[in-house]
Amino acid sequence: MPSATWEASVPDGRGGATRPAGSAGSRKGRAGTTGVEEYFDGLDAASRDAFRRIRAVAPRVAPDAEDGRSYGMAALRHGGRPLLGFRAGKEHVSVFPFGPEAVDAVRERPAGFELSKGTVRFTADHPLPDGVAADLVRRRPAEIED
Repeated sequence: MPSATWEASVPDGRGGATRPAGSAGSRKGRAGTTGVEEYFDGLDAASRDAFRRIRAVAPRVAPDAEDGRSYGMAALRHGGRPLLGFRAGKEHVSVFPFGPEAVDAVRERPAGFELSKGTVRFTADHPLPDGVAADLVRRRPAEIED
């Protein structure tokens, strides 16, 4: 019986059968794969490099961050809760700090980037500055621990 989520099953690419979303057989680059690096490995080189740059900043400000998934996307987690999610699209790449407070804290700094309540969108050829990425990650553990 499929789960009640919208991504309960997906075509397996072999004649129209379906399999549970995120199960073995997921194509690389899908947000439903098991880990952050596996997700990055399936992206184009520019997107992968932009995300790896942000991921390299995270341990400096949140040393307990762990690879995982949250809300169906590759994510760093802290204390079992989502810290920063990663998602690549055709026109941009996005990070999700899982809370509007983190985005609000950097709202004035990343000129030329698109920000919404819980998302920072940018292009791989205009990556997020390390300082902005650090502040997004730095803010979230305090929210989680409160």
